[in-house]
Amino acid sequence: MPESVKHPDRLRAELEISSYVRRVEKYHTNLNNSGIWLFLAILGCWGVQSLSVKLFAVTIAFILFSHKLTTELDSYKFFPSQKKEIEEIIDVSSLNEDIKGALKYKLLISDKKWTSQMRYIKYLPAYYLSCVFLIVSMYEWFKHLL
Repeated sequence: MPESVKHPDRLRAELEISSYVRRVEKYHTNLNNSGIWLFLAILGCWGVQSLSVKLFAVTIAFILFSHKLTTELDSYKFFPSQKKEIEEIIDVSSLNEDIKGALKYKLLISDKKWTSQMRYIKYLPAYYLSCVFLIVSMYEWFKHLL
């Protein structure tokens, strides 16, 4: 088969890898956007005069965004199983070992990019900074309660 025409198994594996990367990118984008909304919600809570209403509002915001986080984390838990499925697709394909190795390497590089420890800082800064802002805000509000 000419090099310009890709084997169907190779096309399938490349599509699966691209789809996997898009799902991980979407996960990070959604979580980061949630961080921006959390920050805005906490800023809104700062504007409330009554401390009891402020704490009630921040509790509601915390519950809403905690739910969003747990929903997103459930989604994130599926990524390792999806990666394993893609590896199996590559393994059972009729491609030669060099191409299989290249596809697995492409998957490994993509996976390392999105699952490294630095991804928390690099890809999710708004979310984690907003969580820190929430903790600092709650500390300040509870300090005035006591």
